[in-house]
Formats: sequence, structure tokens, C-alpha cells
Amino acid sequence: MVPTPGGLAAIRLTVALAVDPGDTVAVPAPSFGEYAREVRLQGGEPVFVPHDAVVDVDPAAHALVVVCTPNNPTGTGYDRTALEALAARCREADTPLLADEAFLGFTDRPSLAGEEGVVVARSLTKLFGLPGIRAGFAVATGAWGEALANARRTWNLGAPALATGAHCMRREAFVRETRARVASERERLRAGLADAGYGVAPSEAPFLLLDVGERGADAVVAHAAARGSRCATRRRSAGWTATSASPSACRRRTTACWRCCVTPDLRVADGVLELRRPGTRWLSTGWAGGFADAAAAYNVSVPEGFARTDLDAYVAERVGGAGFEAPPTGPALLTGVDMRHARAARAGPVTVVATAGVSNPAALPTGTERPVGVEADAVADGDPDVPEAVADPPARDGTESAGRGTVNVLAWTERRLDDGALANLVAVAAEAKAATLLAATGFPGTTSDAVVVGSARDGDPAPFSGSATAVGGAARACVRDAVRASLDARYAAGDRPLPDSVADAEYGVVTDRDTEVFRP
Repeated sequence: MVPTPGGLAAIRLTVALAVDPGDTVAVPAPSFGEYAREVRLQGGEPVFVPHDAVVDVDPAAHALVVVCTPNNPTGTGYDRTALEALAARCREADTPLLADEAFLGFTDRPSLAGEEGVVVARSLTKLFGLPGIRAGFAVATGAWGEALANARRTWNLGAPALATGAHCMRREAFVRETRARVASERERLRAGLADAGYGVAPSEAPFLLLDVGERGADAVVAHAAARGSRCATRRRSAGWTATSASPSACRRRTTACWRCCVTPDLRVADGVLELRRPGTRWLSTGWAGGFADAAAAYNVSVPEGFARTDLDAYVAERVGGAGFEAPPTGPALLTGVDMRHARAARAGPVTVVATAGVSNPAALPTGTERPVGVEADAVADGDPDVPEAVADPPARDGTESAGRGTVNVLAWTERRLDDGALANLVAVAAEAKAATLLAATGFPGTTSDAVVVGSARDGDPAPFSGSATAVGGAARACVRDAVRASLDARYAAGDRPLPDSVADAEYGVVTDRDTEVFRP
């Protein structure tokens, strides 16, 4: 194995060794455009072969044969037997075979690495989302392995890239989970696009090639942009367009940008919201709360009048029924708020998603009756300088129920927090939630609010999570904006009124009991 600064560097190294001026190279089409460019840089001439026929090409007339498996942008995967037959013909013709396996990690197909006369180029950019690191490698045996090792530039890969690459190559569980998740998402996306009238090419890669037909690529991209997506478009042939969506801007991320990002993945299906990031340490204040190491956390919308008590079974039914992994191993919250009102916010190292409803407010009179610094006895004695007390709303049934409003907050940070800092992040999120609700509704919370926080176990460590830290400050801002946006979504349409007091609400409670205050 020869380390290279990205998969393209492995391709360039191979082409430079195999191609002399005037040589021809069999290149699949449509496919990765850099193949032809690298051939021309060496003075060679690319001979384009239909991508679905490249495994049948006669290598005798060429200095090099290139195959991309699965192919970019068609997503075509090639049968192992056909690839081995091509490799055998290449050996007979003394023509090296370059197999670009940049996307092979998304499939369960075996690599050609180790086949005599074959150079495999691999990249960490796609499967692990590391375009800025520039880490890849070439694999070859025999004379080609020696030639690649001798020809590569000295010090062509820095220590950070080497360390990152070594770490990624050990994450077998992550690769298996990502592979399964991409397959599921690809099918969901394919079905949705097909239902919308697009022609969708079969794919084994984390992208789909669409036939946009009479719509035109520009119109499709403009429509996506109007809905909040940023799309990169590349025309491949008449009527066909390969598109990918920006993970930072898509409201509902497509498989085209599904990769290991520092941001978690958010999906909503059948009233279940999933916040997924493998390798997360979670802490929940909700049902069956506490610490858990799991790939995902959930927020589940329950119907009006919900009365199930077998919550383990119910959550497993809902999560599995929505197409997510079941039974879930991560925390799950329940809410009476419809998931169409869920809203997310992202800032710095933090992502937050919230659902907010206040049909069961929990009021806490705190001092409108007595300003800070005025003794309680002065209020009791009717001091004329003390403002008149505001009448407490009548107390209501405070029984908690997930079928009522509920404000649920799920927060995740890419930084690695120890358990103490993770617990403190719960307090920070709860404080931001209470401040936002108090300003927007007059209530600091409801009778059944809950918070889930998560921390990436493979992230850079952060020793603290208080409000003045990068994690805590971002969490406060994200909770504020996500909760406020969810409130706006639920109540702005006028489907239901925002209660002015506990007395106006369907349910609720006022905490107005007296306590004994003393100096310790």
C-alpha cells in the first residue's frame, strides 16, 4: 500500500507511470473527468468506452485501462467475475488495470486489491467525509507495487493526514453502519424521485443520476434552491444531470451528501424524528433517562389521548415503523407536538432540534409581587412602595402527559465532553429553553419538558460546557432559535391559540406554595 494525498494523487501516479506520449487509454464514459485530464497531461489520448461496456474492452491496444467501481456518476457496480476476467485479459496483454474504488466502501463488493497487474486507488474523502485532509492510497503487488513506492514523492503526506487515515481505517463498525444507512437512504430517495416523475439510474453509490426530462437541469436546480437546497450540478449527457446537495444548507439531506460529517443527520418519518451520529454519548432527562452510548436519539410524536404505559414496546414500534433501527438503543422523548413543527438550529460545534408546545404550561411566580431587595414582611404589611401583587392563576392538574404540549430539546455537539460537562450541558440547554419560553409565552416551561444532549466520542475534547464556552454559548443560541421557531410553526398558523395563562390552557400547573427561607 502506498499512501497518497487523496485518491486522485494515486490515479495521477499510476497514469504517469503507465502512459507515454501517443499512448491510448481506455476510459469509461460518463465517468470521473479527471481520468481523461491526467491522460492528456502525459501526452496520451483517452479512448472513451461506454461505462456499462468497459469490463468487456480489449486491453491489447491500450497502455492502460481504467474502471471506476461503482462508477461516478452513474453509480454502476460491476460483477466481480467480470472484473476478474478484465484483469486477466489485461495481464495477458501486459496492460495495467487501474481500478478507482473511491466509492467501493459504500458497497459490500470485494476490492480488486491484491490482483496481479491491478492498481487500486482508494480515497478517504467520500466514505469518511475528509476532503480537506487529502488522504488516500494506492494498492498494487509485484512490479507495480515497487514502481508506485519508488515513484511517489518523498514526504507526500503529512502527519495529520496519516494519523487521520489510520484512525478511519480502524472504524469498521462505522463503515458497516454507514453502508447500511446509505443503502436505506438511497432507496428512499430513489423512490421519492421516481414518484416525482424523474428517471433514476440504478446505483450502488451514495448518489443518484437523474433524467430530468423536459424540466431542464437549470429549472430543477432553481426549484431546489427556492426550497432551501444548494445543489452542485454537472451535465453528463443529454437530459441527464448528476446533482448533489450541500449538507450545510439542505433542510432534508439527500443521500448525495450522506457521509461522515461533523454534523449529525436529522430525519423525520411517520411522526418520529431521528438525530443520528454514530459514536455519541447521550444523556437524557426524559423517560428511561440517564447516560447511553448509541448512534441516535429520537423524538416521537404521540396521538391525542395517548395512554400507553408499555413505553419500551411503544417506542420500539414507532421507531421501527418509521424505518429506523429498532429497537432503539439511544434515548427517546415523547411529545404531543406534531413533527411537522420540529425546527433545528446549528452554530459552531452544536446542533439542536426542538419541538415546542405549551398546552400544559408550568407557571412559577417568582417576584413580580416583590422586587429583589424588598423583604417579604413589607409585602405582607401592605407597604405602599411595593407594587401590587399579580394574582396567581388557579392551579390545574399537574399530571404529566406526553400527549400534551411539551417542549423537547435534543442537542448534540461535535466536541468530546466528559460526563460532568455533558450533565452541565443539560443545565445550559434547560436554562436557554426556560428563558426563551418565558420571553415568548410568559411561562418558563411545561409540566413535561425534557432535554437530551449528546457528545461525539471521537471529537476534540472540551473540558467545560458552561454558557461562556464555545459549546455552551452555541447551545444557548441554538436552543433559543430552535424553540422559538418551533413555537412559531405550531401557533402562527392559528390552528390553536397560545394560552395567555394557566387558566386558559388545556392543562397546567402553578407552583405557588410557600417555603421556609433561612440563612444556612
